[in-house]
Parts: sequence; C-alpha cells; structure tokens
Amino acid sequence: MPSTDSTINPADCLPVGISDFGKLIQGHHTFVDKSLLIRDIIRSGAEVTFINRPRRFGKTLNLSMLHHFFAGRIAEQPTRHLFDGLAIAGDPASMAHQGQYPVVFFTFKGIKERNFDAAVDKLRASVAELYLNYPELIDSPRLAEEQRAKVATIRAEKANLTDLGNAFKTLSDYLYLHYQKPVLLLIDEYDTPIQSAYLHGFYQDMVDLMRNLLGEGLKDNSSLYKAVVTGILRVSRESLFSGLNNLELYTVLDDRYSQYFGFTEEETERLLGDFDARNLTADIQSWYNGYQFGSRVIYNPWSIINCLKQGGQMRPYWLNTSDNGLLKRLMARADAGFKQKLEQLIQERSVEELVDPNIVFGDLNKSTTALWSLLLFSGYLTASDPRYDRRGTVTCRLYVPNEEVLGLYERHIGEWFSDTMDSAGYGAFLNCLVTGNLEEFEMRLAEYLRESASYFDVGHHHPEKFYHGLVLGLIAGLKDTHVIYSNRESGYGRYDVAVLPRETAPDDQRLGLLLEFKAVKDSESLQDAARAARRQIDERRYQTELELHKTGRIVKIGLAFEGKRVVMAHTDE
Repeated sequence: MPSTDSTINPADCLPVGISDFGKLIQGHHTFVDKSLLIRDIIRSGAEVTFINRPRRFGKTLNLSMLHHFFAGRIAEQPTRHLFDGLAIAGDPASMAHQGQYPVVFFTFKGIKERNFDAAVDKLRASVAELYLNYPELIDSPRLAEEQRAKVATIRAEKANLTDLGNAFKTLSDYLYLHYQKPVLLLIDEYDTPIQSAYLHGFYQDMVDLMRNLLGEGLKDNSSLYKAVVTGILRVSRESLFSGLNNLELYTVLDDRYSQYFGFTEEETERLLGDFDARNLTADIQSWYNGYQFGSRVIYNPWSIINCLKQGGQMRPYWLNTSDNGLLKRLMARADAGFKQKLEQLIQERSVEELVDPNIVFGDLNKSTTALWSLLLFSGYLTASDPRYDRRGTVTCRLYVPNEEVLGLYERHIGEWFSDTMDSAGYGAFLNCLVTGNLEEFEMRLAEYLRESASYFDVGHHHPEKFYHGLVLGLIAGLKDTHVIYSNRESGYGRYDVAVLPRETAPDDQRLGLLLEFKAVKDSESLQDAARAARRQIDERRYQTELELHKTGRIVKIGLAFEGKRVVMAHTDE
C-alpha cells in the first residue's frame, strides 16, 4: 500500500519496473500483498512447480519474494523484517520456514541472442554471475578439491557445454554439501531463450542445452527442497521435460495460484481507493480487465500501475513492453481461416477453438491450435468454459480481454493488408500521403480496400476502431522518417492519428498530418461524414500539438468509411 509519509508523492511509491522484493519493501513502494503464495508453495506436495503467466504479471517479483523469504540473508542483509505486516506473517507454520534454506535464483530473461554461440556465451556469463553469489563454496571444507576447482572454473566463465548443462544440479549439490540443508531452486522465464532460438533459427540446439540444464537440475535431484519455475509458455514435456515426472504445471486455465499473478478485482478496487482514483474504475475495467485465470477475473497489473503513475491516462502500457516478434511473424503467416476468426474477435465476438497447454514450437507454423494456444498463454486472448479431452487438448471460448489488447489486433490487421501490396506500390501509397498528394492517396486507399480488405460488419459496437487500426497498420512503414501518434490529447480532446516528420524526413515530406475517422451507416452520406471529421479537427483544436512541435504545413484529413468504401475531405494551412 502507499507510504503514509506526507512528504512523499503517492505516485512515486508505485513500483514501475521494480521486481526485486527487498528493494520494493525497503523503498516503501506500493505492494499488493501476494505473500500467501509462500504458504501455498510450502503446503504443496509438489517438488517442482511450473507456473506459466503472461509477461509483466508479477512472475519475477513473486520469485524474488520467495527468494527473500526462504533465504536468511541476501547480499549480507537479513530478510526476516521484510515480511512484517504481510499476510504470511500471521501464519506461524509458514514462518517457521523463513530463512531456513540455501536458495538458487536464476533468470533467463536476458538470453535473447540471435545465434547459438552468442546465446551460449551469454548463458555462460550469466551462470558465472550466479556462482559468484556463493563465495563460501570456494573454500568450503565440505567440498572436495575437484569440486572447489569446478566452482572456480564456472565463476571464471570457462564452463564448457557439459558444465553448463549441469550448472543447476552442480550448484544445488554443492550448496547442500556446504550447508547440510536442502536447496530451494527458483528459475524465472525459462522459455525466453527457447522463443529467441525459434525466431532466429537455432531452436533444436537451444532445446538440447535447456533439456540438460533443466532436466539435470530438476529430475531426481536429491539436493532439492523444492523448485519453482516460471515462464510464459508451457513447453511440451516431449521437447524439453522428457522423463521429468516430479512436477506440477499450472497455466492460466487452472485455478491453483490464479490469485497470485495479476490483480484481482478486490485488489484493484482497494488500490484505486488508496490512490483516490475510484473515478477511473470504469475505464480501468474497459482497458485492463478481462483476463480469466482459472475461475478468477484478473486485471493487468503492469498497465494499472503505469496508468496510476501517469495520472490516470489510459494507454497501451503492457503492449509497449515487448516487440512481439514471434507473434507478428506467426500471425502474418496464418491462413485465411485464422484471419477470418481474428476479424470476429476484433468485432468483440468470441470464437471457440482447441488449445493445447503443451506448446510444441515446431508446430507453430503448421498448426492453428498451436497459434491459438500461443495467443492465449501469452495474454493476447483470454478463455472461458474450458473443456478437456483425453488427448490433453482443451476446447475454449476465446475472446480479446480488453481495449489495450484490441488495439494490437487492429494494428496487425493493417500490417497484414500492407503486406499484400508490392513494395513499389506500398512505397507510392505512403509517399502520396506524406507529400500531400491526397487525391492519389484516397484513390489508392479506396482501390486497396476494394481488392484486399475483408468485408467487415461495421454495425458492431465500435466500427471506427477497425478503420483506425487499419490506417495505423497501413502507415506503419513511415516509422523511420515520421513519428506516428494515436489517440493523444491535444487541444480540447483526443485526435485519432497524427504524423509528424522526423529530422530524417526528406524535404518534400516535411508536412504534418492529422487524420480523423468516421464510420457511417448505409443511410448516411460518406462525403458529409468526411467533412464532419475534418471540421472536428478545427473545432477541438487537435492541431495544437503539431503547432507546439513547430511543424510547418499542417494537413487536416477527415476519412469516412462504410464497408469497403472510403471518402476523404481535407484542407491544409
């Protein structure tokens, strides 16, 4: 909860980007208490627990909390006081475990290299850094000379592939020998190097290495007290965890642990109350709610914290934390049937699809089930009414969780459409816009809609959103020479799209552009709607931001859409 110190700005207590539990608590940052996760891990009969959640839903912070709880000291600092006042402090049986175990905490989040050799080098350096946290092993009288020598070799970044494959098992064994206590092993973002390897063409080499590293560390490891592993995807046993039978796996479809990742409705209401922001409740629900983990409704914690930090401004904070490279590639290559169903999702309808909790990366290019699964477990869709079959697949009703994620799909639709143009035609299309040749731009856009775009039901709740996303996607190719803004405050409202030239823009592309969209029904005039959109720019002074940027010539464009038809009205000054 926020600090009670009146000299501190409450917004400064919001922990944007802080995933170190000790730093968060000692810095008096806002903490939504998830400490009963510790109790549930202790009580669990599982030796190895895998928990998969979307990025930025609190996985790293929760593992850091487990680290600080089970380890008596971290960086020579005691940890017991960090839990004063938290829910776990009221459970004496759990508190008896506080500070009683050596802990190994390792994250794979930085292993994103573009080739296998570079990935191995980065992993070798990361493992060396891990071993540096245990200087007591260098001179431990309980380790044999060759064991101490191996520790020195790994600390010096001289581990070979065999040493790397055994790194977790070796470290846990040596810590057990030194302390005569079983070890807690915490592994964060285990699937990050696997995703990167898949994107860059060395998937099998990385899987082989990770199979050794995780398999040796987790399978029949007599030095373990427990292990907790987190990631986004639940990679199949066959590709990574063959023979690892001592684990329990929990995805967004499962109830267990569902309240500990993301904010529940009650936690969100309490947080908004603490920050005197209950007036934002409806917008927060629309933008950042909508996830269902097991039977619980969950809010996106990253976006809510950033929203409060920014004074209540609704923006796509979560989407801007990743380049979505894997998602973009797979969606662009998907077949027509997948894209048609995605159109239904953009219209705020649901689709019923098979998903497989065990992702097989090799199937992503050829299996729509694997693609739907990726979207679900990565947080780009949410599911209700899961129905399991004996093959291990699940039939779910899938839908887009909220406004923030909906914007991503709308932009991707435009990117797909732009991909259907040849490079010369696409370049000419963009050039017409940024040089002010708007009659030809309108002609090319109209031709494109007739020939390439699917026919959308513009009678759904928010027809303008599709066209907004379409245009954003179509002009995404300008990003090297222009800055593209969407839905930003300017003047007396929020404009739809603004395009401002960067310093790198050619001299004939130095104008600023404001675009406002209208979607009309059959009975309305496209021309009248385009003119109304154009007038709205002046009436609400949307050009204010462009004037502050000292953009010279400003072109104001109203675009009216109906199905595959478009009409433009414009002026410049």
